Amino acid sequence: MLPGWNNPANECCGNWTADGRYFVFQSTRNRSTNIWARREQTGLFQRSSQEPVQLTVGPLNYYFPAPSLDGKKLFVGGEQKRGELVRYDARTQQLVSYLGGKSDEHLDFSRDGKWVAYVSYPEGSLWRSKVDGEERQQLGFSPMRAVLPRWSPDGNTLVFHAGTVIDPSTSTIYLLEMKTRQLSKLPGSEGLFSPRWSPDGRYIAAINVGLQNRLLLFDFMTQKWTEFLSGQRAGGPHWSRDGKYIYFISSHEGGRDIFRVGIGDRKVELWASLKGCRLAQGVFGAWFGWTPDDQPLMLRDEGTQDIYALDWQAP
Repeated sequence: MLPGWNNPANECCGNWTADGRYFVFQSTRNRSTNIWARREQTGLFQRSSQEPVQLTVGPLNYYFPAPSLDGKKLFVGGEQKRGELVRYDARTQQLVSYLGGKSDEHLDFSRDGKWVAYVSYPEGSLWRSKVDGEERQQLGFSPMRAVLPRWSPDGNTLVFHAGTVIDPSTSTIYLLEMKTRQLSKLPGSEGLFSPRWSPDGRYIAAINVGLQNRLLLFDFMTQKWTEFLSGQRAGGPHWSRDGKYIYFISSHEGGRDIFRVGIGDRKVELWASLKGCRLAQGVFGAWFGWTPDDQPLMLRDEGTQDIYALDWQAP
């Protein structure tokens, strides 16, 4: 209907008014979703306006417009996004507030444990501070959206991804030599994504979409990939600090669970059940992270979703 109007196109959920004069729909631009209206042709010799008009402007995101039968109101869903940073306490099997419960995600800690990098939710800005919250500094600004920051081993550099959502099915893993800026493809890594390097540097764990999210392991000594788990879907692999385990997320109809598998014996253990926990949805869906002592972190959904009736008078 609207070729080239929004790049990339991200429109949805349209409805006509009862008299057929207007088509209302939602459109997402710069991570904000609002309601737009387009006037339809009203007579045999009248031309319709092809340019939609924006009807709502933040601070909420607005979805699913439904005009009333008398044409005087628009019913819409309104969402205020906010999260609470929480940690899973293995002893009590409860989620507890972490670092003040701020609305942040994608946490990564420096190797010495003094600094933390994170991304504000839902804005997507990159920040870093000391673990106690002091010396807080913003490093990335809109419209750039940051995800997955990682500290270098010496704590002097942060790397992160910025841009659009990656298509894992077409991804390949590359190694970047920082001094020379030279790229080299990891052998046999076509179609793999979410790579995680082991603490001792011997292995890389990754996920294969073509094998229904199977966990694979690349051994630099043998230069070969092996399927590390069979018959179980895995996501978000994470190496324990001592390198003895890989933690991963497994989703199912009842919710999500966190498992860990031993590198030596390949024994799989249920680590945490997250049944009934509503998690905030970021760029890559629900985010999971880890404390310096291998405790799961996540962003609990504390946003609001309500239905609003908007008064409008169409010309």
